[in-house]
Amino acid sequence: EMEVGAQQALRIPVGEHIVLFVATDAAVELEDGTFSSKLFLDDLPPYESFCDDFGPMNLASVYRFSAAVESILQDFEDGLVAICSHPDLHSLTNAVFLLGAYLIMMREMKVDDVDALFSSIHTHLLSYRDVSPGHQNFHLRLRDCWEGLFKAKQLEWINFAPDEFNLYDYETCDNPLNADLHEVVPGKFIAMRGPRTIHTGDKFEDSPQGMRSFSPAHYADILRQYDVQAV
Repeated sequence: EMEVGAQQALRIPVGEHIVLFVATDAAVELEDGTFSSKLFLDDLPPYESFCDDFGPMNLASVYRFSAAVESILQDFEDGLVAICSHPDLHSLTNAVFLLGAYLIMMREMKVDDVDALFSSIHTHLLSYRDVSPGHQNFHLRLRDCWEGLFKAKQLEWINFAPDEFNLYDYETCDNPLNADLHEVVPGKFIAMRGPRTIHTGDKFEDSPQGMRSFSPAHYADILRQYDVQAV
């Protein structure tokens, strides 16, 4: 797989106190005295791929990353914090996505300004793809993701202010073993996996491959909680 900065560490300033540091683990260790603190993206929950997909990260990942960066910056107000990414292009693309999402959600930056920060590595950033295997017939680029997030923030569909984003509820419904469901537009629109008839009468059934299917009754209980009127 192609890599960027595999032989020499790559540093990209992201604001006054943050730098994206793209390097191998060995190169990161050599920089111990350079940064006040380092956040390794490997320490965050990974993206769970279905097939050939590798992102983008969901809102829970963006929230956790943003909270981690904010916590470090509070502890090292005058220091330089490194966000460390491996040089493979999948890792780099996800690192840039998370940083851009953080800047939009927590630093009130506009998409054009975020995009400009990473102009030096635009050619190394991949587009996201559908989960289906085979030839990719569309390109979901980082800017597309950031623009969607920026618009959702403008419309107040998402808010990372204290007590505004319920991480537990989001991750519970997101989990494919619980519901695989998301409230896309608060109070208006929910997206979920389609239910199927389970002849045993149970509310869910697990396949030999580990996939869980849910009955209409299982989803009905959840949809009532959201006051859904039509399916």
